[in-house]
Amino acid sequence: RVSRHDILQYVQREDSMIKVIENGDIFAIKANAFCHGVNTKGIMGGLAGEVEKRFPDLAHLYRSMCELRQLDGGDILPVLFDKWWIYNLVTQIEPGASASLELIEQAFSKMIAHAEEHSVKSINVPKIGSGIGGLIWDDVFDVMQKLGTQSQVVLNICI
Repeated sequence: RVSRHDILQYVQREDSMIKVIENGDIFAIKANAFCHGVNTKGIMGGLAGEVEKRFPDLAHLYRSMCELRQLDGGDILPVLFDKWWIYNLVTQIEPGASASLELIEQAFSKMIAHAEEHSVKSINVPKIGSGIGGLIWDDVFDVMQKLGTQSQVVLNICI
């Protein structure tokens, strides 16, 4: 397991593109984008519920994509609002405690590739999959650490 101390030690390295922000608000920290986890059923709870309140048009698009069965586990739904990308990461099939590390890794990898392609320099990242999704945060952070170190996109991990 990765301890909080290990995480903070790792991200203090100058070459790290992963920045851990304690008590960080993904909506308030300056960045080009943020991400959050969703399921394939169109149900938005937890952080996704807050995204739904702030971006009702996004919620409508997401639900339409779910109704048309256009989103599979591991997919992403990137949406540009003004100059801010919102990455909907399909980290679980069903709502509730069903997030998957495999799906997080697939979606996270696709998000980073999209960000690089679209010159996104920084993304605010919540403790994705470890709230309602039911995963252990240390395991999720291991995935982010692995993928984040392979990219020049700055990941602001809000813990």
